[in-house]
Amino acid sequence: MSAQPSPVRSPAFRQNLRVFLLKNPHVTLAQVGRKLNLSRQRVSQLTGPLNRPNCVTSSRPAPKLEQARALLPTLTERVHTGEPASRAAQELGISIQQAYRLGFRVLDPRVRPAHGTQARLTHGCRCWRCKSAAGLSQPRGPRMSAAQQAEAIDLLAWRDPDMDTPLTQAAIGKLVGIRQSAVSRIAKAIEDSTK
Repeated sequence: MSAQPSPVRSPAFRQNLRVFLLKNPHVTLAQVGRKLNLSRQRVSQLTGPLNRPNCVTSSRPAPKLEQARALLPTLTERVHTGEPASRAAQELGISIQQAYRLGFRVLDPRVRPAHGTQARLTHGCRCWRCKSAAGLSQPRGPRMSAAQQAEAIDLLAWRDPDMDTPLTQAAIGKLVGIRQSAVSRIAKAIEDSTK
């Protein structure tokens, strides 16, 4: 019993499929693959390179991209008047990522001041540089009182009488109500003063 050759493997079928795909550029390889019960890659191997426009070629139509390109000057004007870029882009019906890909940048320093200036805080930036410049943050967390500092010093000197071991800095911080880094600074200051 001899096996019948698959009609897909015949040169005539491959040539007819190639001609069909060249005449109908809207038909995709995946659609043909689903009809023939083959993968898209296998259909591509059968037909060879078709040189049709794809996502790599610039001749492929991209109506949304062209719409975004046309609205880019309007977006820039609205942002320069003080409107947030994301809201302006949403109202214009384009994505802000698409605008950035097309080259949209806010170059006016009054609109997007540098980090670490108080003006940046008025534009909604809450980074540590801007909060520090506006005086809204303290560089090392909440300040400890003199009573907390004295209690931390006492606990640093205390040792467990049974085990003869000191408390850890993290445990002291929890007992006093300050951060472990503050306890570490106190311990370092004590060590430096005893040298």
